[in-house]
Amino acid sequence: MPIIQWSDDYALGIEIIDNQHKKIFDTLNKLYDSFINGDGDKKYNRSIERLLSISAHHFSTEEGLMRDSGYSEYFDHLQEHKLFTWQVSQLQDIVGTAKKEHTKELMEYLSNWIINHEIVKDSKIVVKREQFSPLLDMSPIYDKQASVIAAET
Repeated sequence: MPIIQWSDDYALGIEIIDNQHKKIFDTLNKLYDSFINGDGDKKYNRSIERLLSISAHHFSTEEGLMRDSGYSEYFDHLQEHKLFTWQVSQLQDIVGTAKKEHTKELMEYLSNWIINHEIVKDSKIVVKREQFSPLLDMSPIYDKQASVIAAET
């Protein structure tokens, strides 16, 4: 059972960002499944690494769009991304311990963070969408990078 469910209500209307958000949802669900199924530390760690990798790629894309457009809340948004990355890394720190309830709580927190971040923080980017228009033509470049990341895992 997924811990987080994609809804079209979360879509920003920026295809590359929406596709990356869907991938983050899917990856967090796979990580959660790995945890619930007791797949073992090695597989669990690979799932965490995949979430970190996909998130880093997404954050890089999103931050580039914000930076290039002069988005006024860029630095605050950047801090949100750093917080998420730190929180995911906390999952690695508790692998192999008896803190299963802490792991589940952290995953639930991350799923809520993702939804809140998309609805509250990322939706502000849509206001600046017109400034992104020239950059959105780069979707094939970002999509190629995403396929490379997917092939690595």
